[in-house]
Amino acid sequence: MVNAMQTPLRKAPSRRAKHNAIDYEIRIAERADIPAMRIMQERSMRILGSHYYIRSELDAFLNIVGTMDDAIVDEGRFFIAVAMKRAVIGCGALSNLVPGYARVGGRADAAPTLGPATVRSVFVAPECTRRGIAHAIMQRIETTAAAAGWHQLQLTATLSGEGFYRAIGYEAEPRSHVALPDGTRFGCVKMRKSLAIPTAA
Repeated sequence: MVNAMQTPLRKAPSRRAKHNAIDYEIRIAERADIPAMRIMQERSMRILGSHYYIRSELDAFLNIVGTMDDAIVDEGRFFIAVAMKRAVIGCGALSNLVPGYARVGGRADAAPTLGPATVRSVFVAPECTRRGIAHAIMQRIETTAAAAGWHQLQLTATLSGEGFYRAIGYEAEPRSHVALPDGTRFGCVKMRKSLAIPTAA
């Protein structure tokens, strides 16, 4: 099933002459990919988020909430961008599971519950930004959602990701925050996008 969902090898377009093109493919994540995914996600959040959050805010979010729910991998809609040397350079998921940040304050061992179609855990390695990787992953997510009959996607963006999602058509609510148990107020933006559902020929 994984091979059937792979995309052809592609080069990430360079938006600046000093950037070298990157060969990568997008495929479905497997459980074995999780450690590499988590390392890339945390690096991305700490480096790209450093202009929007202070260190203690990032530390609190990463320690309490984290960057992904492992259970999403089992849903089969967690896409990863993998470079030629097998490094994970990007990821993003489509999930029905209620996000961990929405369950803050509940039992730590509580099983995830079902909710609306949500974009989850979109990250790109800091050295690979502005090369179309996140856009390619979002295209896969939106195409998969539309094919499954979902008319709308929702997400909760970090402040550092808000501009990207606006650029690809997501509408934002006023900025808000996730209240963490240690008193940290982690800034975020709830966003939505309507999808065009494909019709039968």
